[in-house]
Amino acid sequence: MCFAVIALFTACNKNQEGVFNPSKKIQKIYSVDNSGAKELVEVWNWEGKILSSIVNVDDDYTSSFSYDKKKRLVAIDTKDSHSEFTYDGNYLLRVVTTSNGEVAGTIDFVHENGKISEMKMDVSGLDLDLFKKSIANPMRFVLPEAIPALESVVKECSKGGAKNTLVNVNLKWNGDNVSTMVISASLPVLGTVTLTTDLTYDSKNNPIYGSFASISSAASEVFFLNKNNPMTKKSTVQSTLVNRTLDSSEYSYEYEGNYPTKVICKSVDSDGDIDVETTIYEY
Repeated sequence: MCFAVIALFTACNKNQEGVFNPSKKIQKIYSVDNSGAKELVEVWNWEGKILSSIVNVDDDYTSSFSYDKKKRLVAIDTKDSHSEFTYDGNYLLRVVTTSNGEVAGTIDFVHENGKISEMKMDVSGLDLDLFKKSIANPMRFVLPEAIPALESVVKECSKGGAKNTLVNVNLKWNGDNVSTMVISASLPVLGTVTLTTDLTYDSKNNPIYGSFASISSAASEVFFLNKNNPMTKKSTVQSTLVNRTLDSSEYSYEYEGNYPTKVICKSVDSDGDIDVETTIYEY
């Protein structure tokens, strides 16, 4: 499975976190079907150098962004949720999401050597519908391979009122890119499930690098944490009952200067089924 059509949380850049001002600014994102026809997926709205909102055409909702005086993202609002970002100096410390006045989820960040090394998520308050729609849905902060595992966690919480449901994400870096991501979650039947993803990268610019506001974006093919764009990805899942390769993917690009304009992701799942996804970026 290639990256899902949801954006992931952009974590770290050479400047302070939360500030996003790329030299090329995404205006529209398209998906391409097997016949070659383009379908508009998103519209990005800018106020000068600041990304003010992203309109998700597919799911018919808008994410609106608020900033502080330092131009750091401090809030994201949709019709379903409100998320607030707090910082410790230049580093992101915590994200808290509420829905209907209730806390739906929290994410705490651990930094090491100027980069995020760990994300600790409490998803106890997320119901399944909000999990699928909310911009603070923890799936937007991890790889799509974790969807089945975390969805099971949320489903059990919704059903049985379980508390203190925690998901940990540990990151290993190679320069300005995450080379390995390890996601662990406790599930009712499987116990602790661990999803490990290894990645390699090109040397071109990731157009959402440094953007917290791209959480609700379809730009996930340019994997959220990194300065560059993925070339290969391999994921494995382990638990007391499961130990197998989940999928592997290869990415190819067309570029405009150093920025991707077209991404083709070819993935092979554990059953040998092949999936090809094509995304186009308009600047």
